[in-house]
Amino acid sequence: MGVLLFKPGSPVAKTLGSLPDGAAARRWFAEVMPPLEPYLRDAELERFARRPESRLPSFALVQVGSGGPIHASPHICKAHPGKAHL
Repeated sequence: MGVLLFKPGSPVAKTLGSLPDGAAARRWFAEVMPPLEPYLRDAELERFARRPESRLPSFALVQVGSGGPIHASPHICKAHPGKAHL
């Protein structure tokens, strides 16, 4: 299993959105990530090329007092004293 993160609207996003099939996806991976290419199965590349783009939720920075509670969201990805990335 792998996760490919890219910025929406970026050149990578546009390229991935225009891949017509698994063969094109294989060529793209062979060009940009050659070490992975031998491990990619044709059926998975077909699924990758046809799958719509998924998006992560938006993130916000919330400042809290030292050790204070965080009430902004139930979804905290990482935190340290005084700051939480939601």
